[in-house]
Amino acid sequence: MLKKNLLQKLKDWRAKTARRESVELFRVISNQAIEEIAAKQPRSKEELLEIKGIKEKKFAKYGEEILALVQNSESSTLGTFPRVELSEEKIFEVGEYLDYLNEKLLDAEARVKGEVSEVKDRGNYLFFDIKDKEEDSIISCFIWKNDYQTSGINLEDGLEIIIWGYPNVYKPRGSLSFQVKLIELVGEGLLKKAYEELKKKLSKIAKSINCN
Repeated sequence: MLKKNLLQKLKDWRAKTARRESVELFRVISNQAIEEIAAKQPRSKEELLEIKGIKEKKFAKYGEEILALVQNSESSTLGTFPRVELSEEKIFEVGEYLDYLNEKLLDAEARVKGEVSEVKDRGNYLFFDIKDKEEDSIISCFIWKNDYQTSGINLEDGLEIIIWGYPNVYKPRGSLSFQVKLIELVGEGLLKKAYEELKKKLSKIAKSINCN
């Protein structure tokens, strides 16, 4: 079994597991742990528990799946996407191709910086755009409400943020958006937010003084 092949299998498994549980990738298993597993290829519970970041609780949740991936890197039955062999004769059904495309898009996981616009709260989830400050470029974003609340950021137009996630095609519409798992404020955004909050406080104080 090639280390590179196993490493990709582990990454695919982690990505789908994170999507299923609606958590960040590192909450499933860290990059360091994945690389160490691919390098050492543990074959037993004892060997897997020697990997940094794998404790009893983590093993109870994911251990059997990880060991199965190590023992058979060609298996696609334990949380990994089925591998599609491409050839000139291959013709996809629409849904099949979108599944294949979304598998490949997981490799485009990234942190992206931009300015917020067009925030739309739909109850269980939010849509918003991030714009490039230097050129006319926009990314349409989607985030589940629990991930939004975990981030602790109140999205508003003009706020500069960093989003972490991966692109994904919504099959019923064929539309591409960026599946956001975490939102962070960047320096300029923090200063702007603090400035706006300070203005609000000063305005309240001024109104209070005028009323007296």
